[in-house]
Amino acid sequence: MKKWFKSLEENMRKKVVIGAWLITVALFLIFLLFPSESIIATFASLVFIVALVFSIVFTKWNSKGKRVSTSSNPSVNGLVKEDSPEEIERKKRREEYLRNKTLTAQNELDSLPRYTIGVSNVARKRRTGYEEVPYSNITPKGKYPEFVVFDTETTGLSPAKDRIVELSAIRFVDGIPTEIFETLVNPEREISPETSAINQITDDMVADAPTISEVLPSFEAFVGKSPLVAHNLEFDIKFLFYSGSIITDTPRKYYDTLAQSQKMLKKMKHKYNRKYDMWEEDFDSFGDV
Repeated sequence: MKKWFKSLEENMRKKVVIGAWLITVALFLIFLLFPSESIIATFASLVFIVALVFSIVFTKWNSKGKRVSTSSNPSVNGLVKEDSPEEIERKKRREEYLRNKTLTAQNELDSLPRYTIGVSNVARKRRTGYEEVPYSNITPKGKYPEFVVFDTETTGLSPAKDRIVELSAIRFVDGIPTEIFETLVNPEREISPETSAINQITDDMVADAPTISEVLPSFEAFVGKSPLVAHNLEFDIKFLFYSGSIITDTPRKYYDTLAQSQKMLKKMKHKYNRKYDMWEEDFDSFGDV
C-alpha cells in the first residue's frame, strides 16, 4: 500500500488524502443519522474506523513526501520534492535575469572615469580615540546635488586590530555617477582564508598594491568636502580613522543607508516582471528613500 501511494504524483496523493477524509466524514454522518441498532449504522461504524486509519496514514505519508531537506545530503532529512518543469524554467529565467542585472551594473562601473591615484611617501600614524560622527537623514524634500559613496574591504571586523585591503568610492552629481576611486590595499599582513572566502581578496592580489598610508591622501583629495554615504557607515569610517585618515576632521554631512533603511523600509514591496515571469523587489516603490 505504501509503495503504491508513493508512486502516485503529488496532486494524485493529495486527492487520495482528501478523498479518504471525505469518506471518513460521510461514514461518521451516516453513523449519526441512523439508529445505533441498525445494520447500516453498524456497518458504517466499522468502515468508519478503517477509513479513519487510512486517512491518518495517507496524511502522514503525504507529509513525509513533501518534507524539504535542509542538508546537502537529501537522505539526512527525508525526501525532497522535485521541481516541476515549469519551476525549473522559472529558476533559469531568474538566474538569467540576475546575470543580466549584474552585467549591466558591472558595465556601468567599468564605463566610469577612473580617478588617478597618486602614491604618497608620507607615512600615516594610526589614530585612536574615535568619536562618533553625527548622521543626517535622507528626506523626500532634501536636496543632494553631490555626494560620495564609499566602501572598504578589511582583514576582519576590528578597526583597531584589522586592516583595509580595498578602498572604493564613487562620486554622484545630481544622482548620476561621474567618477570612481578604486584600489586594492596591501595590509602588510596575511589575509586569512576565512576572510578571503568572504571578500574574494587574496594575499597574491594585494602583494604589489600600495599601503593605506600611500593612498589615503589621494582618497581624501577625491572626497574633498563632499558628504559621505556608506552602508553601515560607522564600520567603514572607523577603519579609515584608525588607519590614520583625517577625513573626519573636515566638517561634512554623513549618511548611513543601513540606519536609514531600517527606519524607512519596513516591508519590501514586490512587482511582477513579465519578461522573466517572476516577482522581484520593487525598489521604485521607495522613491522617497
